[in-house]
Amino acid sequence: TANGLMVSCDTISKKQLQPGDFVFRVKKGVADHIGYVVDELYVIEAYGRDKGVIKRTLNAGGTSYWNAFGRPSKLIQVKKAQASKYTFTRILKKGCNGDDVKALQKLLNEKGFTCGSVDGDFGKNTKAAVKEFQKAKKLTKDGIAGKNTITALGGIWKG
Repeated sequence: TANGLMVSCDTISKKQLQPGDFVFRVKKGVADHIGYVVDELYVIEAYGRDKGVIKRTLNAGGTSYWNAFGRPSKLIQVKKAQASKYTFTRILKKGCNGDDVKALQKLLNEKGFTCGSVDGDFGKNTKAAVKEFQKAKKLTKDGIAGKNTITALGGIWKG
């Protein structure tokens, strides 16, 4: 619902709007309509079954039509988690060292599987964190970060 999306957004002012933000029409404290900001002038919105999705200016219907504004930061975080900046080209296990191990450690820490400091050394703490992650994702619990573990973490596998 419009209200469900509104409460999951960070509240912003109209001046802060940028492409990708939402605009809401709120009545009696509840959002009953939503639009999606496509650029500094236009919003797209569902306009009913007969008219479908339309594009109109941000101020169409008067300046008070859209009276609440939100940035979908929680939704964006989900997308960012899926679009990894880390690419892996080898299987990582205890004894490995390097920037790819640092990337693995960052991903583990970001997902809440603490492996200690991000030092690029695949030691016992990193192995334990990998095993816990594998257990949580119902993967083979061997403490080795290969294709399945890396991709489940959100990394890109090119090994």
